[in-house]
Amino acid sequence: WLAPYQDTHDASRLVLHDLVWQLPVNGEHLAMIPQRNVLLVTGAEDEAGMVKMAEIAEEELKGNRPLTGVTFRLRGTTWEPYQPAPGHAAYEKLKTLYLETVCGEYDQQRQLLERLYAEDENAPFIASVITHQNTKTGEHKSVTVWGDGVDGLWPRTDGVVFMAEWLKRDVAKEVGWEQVMTSL
Repeated sequence: WLAPYQDTHDASRLVLHDLVWQLPVNGEHLAMIPQRNVLLVTGAEDEAGMVKMAEIAEEELKGNRPLTGVTFRLRGTTWEPYQPAPGHAAYEKLKTLYLETVCGEYDQQRQLLERLYAEDENAPFIASVITHQNTKTGEHKSVTVWGDGVDGLWPRTDGVVFMAEWLKRDVAKEVGWEQVMTSL
């Protein structure tokens, strides 16, 4: 489903749950708002619909006033970020759009924080997000690097690469974000 209104309010219609609930879809309702004139809705069990949604969103994000490449799933009256499982026909494209959006937002935030702390000699280290594609699985991921003994601010990513002085230059350990958070 593509909102037909073209009145610069399509993105805000995402909060009109009654409007979205009326749309017949296969599975849970999914939505994307790649720009203010575009609200896309499909079902989580509609593979072709998800692929088409990703294609339209990718093109719309190249235009004026892009909003987000994040896919949202409606749970009750709450929208939450959503990604299909690896291997799904829309997975790679939706993951790439998500990473482009989130990494861009983190980079903007990092730049603002660096300016805020520019004069502070006790400023924390502000980590960046790195995206890469696994050469074995083809999966796109986001990672951040945590250095041994470095206090700082780190963005939430798919994985964390730990670096330590005692590691050889070509050796690092990558651990999933959830595993890191549960071990803190």
